Amino acid sequence: MAPEKPKVAAIEVKPRVERDILRTPQRKGFVRRLVLNDPIRVEEMEELGYRAVKKDDGEALTRREFVVMELPEELYNARQAEKVHQIRQSQKALTLSARKGPENVAGQEMFRGKAQIIGGVEIE
Repeated sequence: MAPEKPKVAAIEVKPRVERDILRTPQRKGFVRRLVLNDPIRVEEMEELGYRAVKKDDGEALTRREFVVMELPEELYNARQAEKVHQIRQSQKALTLSARKGPENVAGQEMFRGKAQIIGGVEIE
């Protein structure tokens, strides 16, 4: 005679979205992000305009080792647009230098005064 299989009790499993401890409630008109709970990093983000989200008791809302911070959506969108603009300018400059060669474009305004350090070597 074959041994009986043990009966398994059903358990209730929450969907993953409900179990995600890093998930934060969103607020209309603001963009939230998690910032490492390091005083220097939090201060850097505050200088950029982010503010720590406060709980009802006045303490900062945290998720594990992160602080939840928010920025007004209009400021966030303006910064994203500026980043896209800078990337497009860099791509345009690189395309131009690739077509004409660096000696023909080095004197142009978009390259003037742009010193960068790449791999420990300063390039002007």
